[in-house]
Parts: sequence; structure tokens; C-alpha cells
Amino acid sequence: MKTDLSYMTMDQASRILDCGKVPGIREQNARGKYLEVITVMGYTKIHGSRNLEHAPNYQLEKVAEKLSKDAQLKTRQYWDSIDQQIMMEDARDHEVQLKLRGY
Repeated sequence: MKTDLSYMTMDQASRILDCGKVPGIREQNARGKYLEVITVMGYTKIHGSRNLEHAPNYQLEKVAEKLSKDAQLKTRQYWDSIDQQIMMEDARDHEVQLKLRGY
């Protein structure tokens, strides 16, 4: 199953991953980390809240965790596509070498 990650750019995914692991809700300064991850996307409010400052921690944690997982997936998909391109180029180069040698 492929998830549509077009809402997130590679730059945003990288910046979210640079924020580090999303902490558990009971960890110290967890709210600050959630807000850091969420604001990378430019969000100023989330469902049910007028703005991020009024959102409860459990909701911020849920959104930050989803963004973090999507950032990991987007980055993985990007590098998988790069690997696939490299393998296709190597296969083409190999075919050309075989033709040049008369095989």
C-alpha cells in the first residue's frame, strides 16, 4: 500500500527527521518538541483547536507522530527510487558493454 505523501516536501521531511525522535507524552518538554515538528509543516492550527497553543498534548503528540512517520516513509521512498535509478543505469551500461563486445 502506497501512502500519498505529496503534502510533504523532501525538505520538510528532512527537517522533521532533524528534530529527532518524537517523545512520549510524559517526557519533559514533550510539548515543545511536538510544536517544533508540527511547525515545520507550517501548521498554525489542527483539527478542533483555534491554534496550536490551545491544542491538548495528546492531540499534538498524535499529529507529530504521524508527521514523523510520514517523513521517514517519504525519505525511504526517495532513497529507494534513487537506488532503482542507479540499478537501471547499471543494467543499461552492462547491456551496452555486451553489445560492444559482440554478445
